[in-house]
Amino acid sequence: MPHLMRPTAVTLALLACTAPALAEDAGVTELDAITVTVTAASEPLRLSQTGASVTVLTAPDLEAAPLSFASLLATAPGLSLSANGGLGTQTALRVRGLPAYYLGTRIDGLDVTDPSSTQLSYNFGPLLTTGLSRVEILRGAQSALYGSEAAAGVVDVTTWRPETEGRSGALAVEAGTYGTYAGTASVGYRDARTELALSFGRAVSEGFSAHAAGREKDGFRGSQISASARHALSETLTLGATVLAQDSLTDFDASTGDADNWTDSQLRGARVFAELTTGTVRHELSYARVDVRRDVYEYASHTYFDATRETLAYDGRWDAGGPFRLSWGAAHKTEDFSVASAWSTTVGDITTDAVYAEALWAPRDDLDLALALRHDDHEMFGAETTARLALAWRPDADWILRAVAAKGFRAPSPYELWSSYGNPGFQPEESRSFELGAERVFAAGSLRATVFDTKVEDQILFDSNTFLYYQVDGSSRSKGLELAGTMDLARGWSLFGAYTYTDATVDDGADTRPAARAPRHNLTLGAEGPLADRLSARLSLTHVADLRDEYVDYASFPYATTQVKLDDYTLANLALRYELTETAQAWLRIENLFDTDYQTARNYAQPGRVVSLGVGLRF
Repeated sequence: MPHLMRPTAVTLALLACTAPALAEDAGVTELDAITVTVTAASEPLRLSQTGASVTVLTAPDLEAAPLSFASLLATAPGLSLSANGGLGTQTALRVRGLPAYYLGTRIDGLDVTDPSSTQLSYNFGPLLTTGLSRVEILRGAQSALYGSEAAAGVVDVTTWRPETEGRSGALAVEAGTYGTYAGTASVGYRDARTELALSFGRAVSEGFSAHAAGREKDGFRGSQISASARHALSETLTLGATVLAQDSLTDFDASTGDADNWTDSQLRGARVFAELTTGTVRHELSYARVDVRRDVYEYASHTYFDATRETLAYDGRWDAGGPFRLSWGAAHKTEDFSVASAWSTTVGDITTDAVYAEALWAPRDDLDLALALRHDDHEMFGAETTARLALAWRPDADWILRAVAAKGFRAPSPYELWSSYGNPGFQPEESRSFELGAERVFAAGSLRATVFDTKVEDQILFDSNTFLYYQVDGSSRSKGLELAGTMDLARGWSLFGAYTYTDATVDDGADTRPAARAPRHNLTLGAEGPLADRLSARLSLTHVADLRDEYVDYASFPYATTQVKLDDYTLANLALRYELTETAQAWLRIENLFDTDYQTARNYAQPGRVVSLGVGLRF
């Protein structure tokens, strides 16, 4: 079986610095032996068996990564971020140029997108890399598996889990620029029948002015607690539960200058499940609830956001050990929200029922096919059916060819339907997506190329003149190319790189313009390897070019949406890691080494040079 990277290179790739650029399928020892995706299909698959584009990050990749989860993911192929300041501020991840509300986000099986936000999305600003065990980034239309809000892809996060038998745990602390301090503690137990895990993380930062021309500091205080348990009562019955709590208090500025604004956010989630095996069929019944509360203080007044999502789901899987496997399931989901201010209160609720099925077929040893179908019944607009067909063909030991065709959709958010700016008559947005990929494995590395093309019909946009949402009778489109590769050098060193070209456009009903905050070019290059017996280093360069943002010019009427080009920028990141003992490590991380002044969103600052020192212990 051909090797893609040595295990040491994989371990160092994200421990030291910022870019998971080549943790694509290359982040493993052997393609068929270790790398498994749990999001690309309705059941776990080796990456060589799926036609989907997947990036997998495991615990060693995350242990000493930068605090900002979004910054970590922003250099993965196909992803870019826009942030309204530093840690904690409103931060969105785009996949292949599509807005954040086309990205499904899950933590420990919980859908954490916010039903009270203008469009259902997750704010990645407060999410830290501490206390995590695994991350999967699934790109391309995934509505056939995950329903609405997955037309661009899915980010799936698993919090810390024990990896060895018996009791184990981990501790880590670090301190850095902008008065930033962070720590995490995790403990767990694992044996043949039981797995228990508990993790707590906390970070505080004095921060810097979120406005590019501001002077006052915008701070952040955030914490996360996660717990999970599963126990096999017998050989056929397993019970389990997960709990998640996230709290954050973030200062933020207006786009026009310094402001005494802040957001106090809480997320509470829990999921319980039972797994039953009857012969060759596995059944799972689960119930999940997520509550989101936000108190936003802006323009000297409070706005209170309150949302709840409850999901009752059944999933079945049949595997008789042959070339054909079948999965199926059903879900009943309710979402309700309220937005209250001194002037008005808006409330609403939506119920969605869904059924799905996926067939996995391997007619030959070198070919895997997957067909997924899903039917969603939305109480407001009725039924929507989506599908995905994926192929992975291995003509020889050195090549994998992939193809995916998918139909997706995005249901109007509760805010778009029920708020005074919305319209209860909105219909779902529909999308179609195609991608073709080829991966070549060499003796000392690998190279993967994927071309993609996604078209969105009936997009819901906001009119700055009427202050109302409206639905466009037209098509927005995102197409481009993703490249990712690695090459092993002498003396344990390796090179890595990733590049994404994205041509994303938006049709607003009057004309077609480039999509805002979607860079046309995103390149990461780097090298890593040992400097001494216990000392390793990693250097990476990220270049972002042809990035545009837009704003509404209120100086004249009718108001005009104006696009501006943001400056291209290049970021250098350097990291050193020293193995104190077999279980203890110390690291020095320098992000934005040359103190580059740059913006990912118009008028909002990004961190200058950040120096962080940390120590970690596994036990």
